[in-house]
Amino acid sequence: MWMWTVSSFIIITKVHGFANGEFPQSCASMLPVHPNRDGSIISPKNSEPPYEVQADQDVKKGAPITVFLRGKSTTFQGFILEARKNDMLQEGRPVGKFTLLDPAQTQLLTCNRNAGSAVSQTTNQEKNLIRVHWTPEGEDLNITFRATVVQSYATFWQKVDFTLPPQTSTTVPSTTKSTTEPSTTKSTTEPSTATSTTVPSTTNSTTKASTATSTTVPSTTNSTTKKAATALTSVDSLFVVLKMELSNLGTILTNSPFSHHLTKGLEISCSVICAVVEISALILFYEGDSSNVTLVALVSVVMVINFMELIFVSLPFEPHHEMKEICNLVFKVCSVIHNIITIAVVFIGVYEIDSYNKDRTEPWLLTVMAAYTAWIFLSVIWVFVFSLHRRIILRSEIGGSETSERSMQPKIKKTLTAAEMVVTAVSVFIISGATSFTIAIIVGISGRLDK
Repeated sequence: MWMWTVSSFIIITKVHGFANGEFPQSCASMLPVHPNRDGSIISPKNSEPPYEVQADQDVKKGAPITVFLRGKSTTFQGFILEARKNDMLQEGRPVGKFTLLDPAQTQLLTCNRNAGSAVSQTTNQEKNLIRVHWTPEGEDLNITFRATVVQSYATFWQKVDFTLPPQTSTTVPSTTKSTTEPSTTKSTTEPSTATSTTVPSTTNSTTKASTATSTTVPSTTNSTTKKAATALTSVDSLFVVLKMELSNLGTILTNSPFSHHLTKGLEISCSVICAVVEISALILFYEGDSSNVTLVALVSVVMVINFMELIFVSLPFEPHHEMKEICNLVFKVCSVIHNIITIAVVFIGVYEIDSYNKDRTEPWLLTVMAAYTAWIFLSVIWVFVFSLHRRIILRSEIGGSETSERSMQPKIKKTLTAAEMVVTAVSVFIISGATSFTIAIIVGISGRLDK
């Protein structure tokens, strides 16, 4: 069990990602360094990119230019955008300075000690359109805007370019030149391209605005998939708590073969349900965000631990068998590790879901998750205290004489002692609290499905 756990965490520590968009080492190459499982670096796609960069420029010299990066037919998770001179496009450094228009989705990078010379994403949340302003900062407008767009961890396109059309100086009025210079000079200072370049830019900017809302459905679908996986994982945590408390109750109610087999059957049923829930959550996490290796790896570890619990609880030991105590202790240790990792998965999922919301003035879902974590911590303490001091707790009311009588008379008890009633009440209280918190988390996640 420990080898599986350690191996999984080693895999997690070897994974490097840049979901927050901070990767200044890619300023020159503009390539995300995404390794395959064999250690090789994933190459960009050679097909036509489903994304485009466009710019809506002002005719006034020195005025900021609005730059758009949008998806033609799909969304994207990450990107890096720079402006480079056309004569140094391949190995050139980024020039000019960007200004953010959507700070919730974009952030500035410092490339070659030039602050604001590049733009990237803030999170890996799927998006369809980003807008920024770019000012030349003294540079001429012989510029190409170049972007690398990441659709998913293994799918991205490089060199998504938009070159600014040729510009003419508008500082000298054309009417002045028509009176002081020959007609040949006039024809060279007033090319027809000056108007033809401004009209298409206006057309492009309007078409971008109209398509921005029509292609936001894929991001909603993928985020909904991740939210469903997080809700399933919270259900898995509830059944782990139920298994642990059934194990405690089983030590009280195993005075008859029927109660012993009933408790074991319920524990096996909980393990099977956990396995089904975990497999479903693993598939949904992978479909919602295949690049999030952390959640996929943690759910895989949980599945392995749950399989070990199923083995220990299925061993055909009778209630008074000498190996029953050892197996029961190992089962509880596995359940505790199981629940800790499950809570970690739910916490990460809830945090990412809450971070998707633009309005985070009431992050009550994170508060509920923190309270649920504390509740699980208290239930774990109770499980270990009762497991280690079970005999002392149960003998505190019945005394040593009744203990010997119990060993001599195998008849079924019809009433519980005061100590056993307290243990039962605590277990039921813990299960009820875990159920309430799980319902609150699921309701909170469902309330954010449309946000």
